[in-house]
Amino acid sequence: MFVLRSSSATDGSAGVAITSAQSFVMSCYWLSRFWGELEMSMNSVERVEEYLDVPQEPPAVIEGHRPPAYWPSYSSNETFIRAEELEIKYSPELPTVFKGSFEIKAGEKIGLIGRTGSGKSTLAMSLLRFTDPASGKLILDGIDITTIGVDDLRSRITYIPQDAVLFSGTVRDNLDPFNEHTDAELLDALARVRLITTEGTPARSGVATPSASTPQAPTHPRLVAIAAENAAAQRAKGDGAGSTGVTPSATPRAQITLSSDVSAGGANFSQGQRQLVAMARALLRRSNLIVSTTENRGVARAAGSGATSGRGSRTADRVRLSAPCSGE
Repeated sequence: MFVLRSSSATDGSAGVAITSAQSFVMSCYWLSRFWGELEMSMNSVERVEEYLDVPQEPPAVIEGHRPPAYWPSYSSNETFIRAEELEIKYSPELPTVFKGSFEIKAGEKIGLIGRTGSGKSTLAMSLLRFTDPASGKLILDGIDITTIGVDDLRSRITYIPQDAVLFSGTVRDNLDPFNEHTDAELLDALARVRLITTEGTPARSGVATPSASTPQAPTHPRLVAIAAENAAAQRAKGDGAGSTGVTPSATPRAQITLSSDVSAGGANFSQGQRQLVAMARALLRRSNLIVSTTENRGVARAAGSGATSGRGSRTADRVRLSAPCSGE
């Protein structure tokens, strides 16, 4: 700092000027620093204001409009799901994705087919009120789903996502996180979706393992002929391996049990296995409405055949709504 001394300025005045200039510079420094911190802090206020303007989800429970404990119930003589001039949009300002009316009775299996972006998954998700109808009504077992809370609605419907997600832990934790079922029920659900075999499957002490159902022999003449041809081919293949002295071997697959570890997101399971675990969860919940957006034909076929095998049908009296990907 340089001070130009004039004839009229004294030494004391020059010292006061120097001290005041240093204080002014320091004040400007702190002013700039505090102003920058204030701007950064106001970003949080701006975000809170934006969140206040975000549309809120419908209430979880609406007292006075709660469905009965047995809802949704099924009856073959009544319509289970009815859409009346239903119109669904991704957003109020976007074009209509679906518009129409339909009826679904109990016990039916409905498949939604269409191109990508045609609204298959959106229509399925509208049953869970992730997308509310722009107009019209969606009635489930005589109750308009927009008149009840989302918790009451979603707790009565089983949803199988297209990309099933598993949580870190064990298979038991993923199937029954609230410990509401026995090991026998969990193993039975896994066996019904063909994820495990019931022979030699370990279980907790004192809990019986459900026995596998014996497959019925084919009765149609054509099926009998095909079975005989397959058996002859297997015998010929075995004889050929024995004559050459080569024993066929296969790499054993890892046995899945209730105590099997599951990594975060189910990374140590294939996509089909994750979907089968989700199918087993659906069987354990015993919901009367199952919404599935699976894209794997093999998984759907295995679950469809496994869910109805063994001790009677588990899904024959339920409504299953499937929204596969385009091209399925």
